[in-house]
Amino acid sequence: MSFKKLVVIFSSIFLLALAGTTFAKDSVVASIPLGGAPGAIGIDASGNPLSPGTYAVGTLKLHYSDVASTWTAGFFTNFTLHIAVQTGKPKPPTVYPANLQFWQAGSGLGLTVTACTNLVDASFSNSTLTLNDSSAQADCTVQVSIPPQDPSMNFDGAELVGNLQMSTDPGTHLDTVTTIQVHIMLVIPNACLKLYNVITDNGVTYVVDTYQIGAKSNPSGQAGNVQTKSPNNPSDLVYIVNTCAESYPVDIGVNLQSHFAPSPSTGNNLFFFSSSVFDQNPDDFLTSWGNNEFSQAATPTQGASSLCLVNKTVAANTTYLVKEGIDLTDSNVITLPNYPGSTLVDFDGTFSSFTSGVFNANSNCSVGSSLAIPNSVTLPLDFSVTY
Repeated sequence: MSFKKLVVIFSSIFLLALAGTTFAKDSVVASIPLGGAPGAIGIDASGNPLSPGTYAVGTLKLHYSDVASTWTAGFFTNFTLHIAVQTGKPKPPTVYPANLQFWQAGSGLGLTVTACTNLVDASFSNSTLTLNDSSAQADCTVQVSIPPQDPSMNFDGAELVGNLQMSTDPGTHLDTVTTIQVHIMLVIPNACLKLYNVITDNGVTYVVDTYQIGAKSNPSGQAGNVQTKSPNNPSDLVYIVNTCAESYPVDIGVNLQSHFAPSPSTGNNLFFFSSSVFDQNPDDFLTSWGNNEFSQAATPTQGASSLCLVNKTVAANTTYLVKEGIDLTDSNVITLPNYPGSTLVDFDGTFSSFTSGVFNANSNCSVGSSLAIPNSVTLPLDFSVTY
């Protein structure tokens, strides 16, 4: 099922300065440990779910499926956030002890740090983690809760998004730009296998409702040339959710719209994720999908405009995500749908369509699976051209 209506509460979040004096400007390292987020797909800005978040990583994201007919307000789950410190530049020096406060941004989801354990040179009280020096570590429990929802949000594929933010007192010089973002998608269990397709920005932070194209207005032979695209290098996401207690072998098909191609054109642009990654050794996940073709994103691969992943076992009560980086191939707006005949006129149109499907195993994506409702999805993408 395609879905474009989301509740998205997000912001640019920075983990700022922590606070005694040492000889380095240090950074907070935030990560999800193995086994720390049961049932979640983990994505960060680099596409690697198990990579630690440091000053080089913008966002850690957890994607959950809520298999239910409606949203239920209240407790949803807990996950573990490991906090540590990485020493850095000698100037300015970081000041310890430092108080790290946890708080949520927006109201899309309730995100509360309820406890921190396995404390090393640290203490926790009232949503504040005190780090005594650069060797401080802690495992913090984050509680995720669903606020009461309007009945209009009880549709298949609806999504709630919340952000966990951290801050410290000014002048402590402990840096990080890590954001912890949590997504929950409502999956109505009217079939064992559910299929969803959506276009997002490259970092999987927000859904793209309208793709923005900026064109050149200079009439000297270059009018209409595509100059800007927003978002740059979006992602085509295909979710497969197994709502049943039995595993099923299937073929999975992913086809890009004809005006788009995999991006980057060479190298890694195809990533795979499973909600079981945090519950098992990563190598077990690679082996279970065979020949590393379905990796956990630590071993991405090269995509194509038309993909058929043959005979993949979709485990019971598990969510899978196929993420392919894409880019517009048109260099001039004259080749776009709904072109009005003039390169100096703003216009809107629709790319139709991105398609995906769940098929019988070993059918080479030719026979739709009766286990999936729907077993194929057609996703249009609106666009707007401005000069």
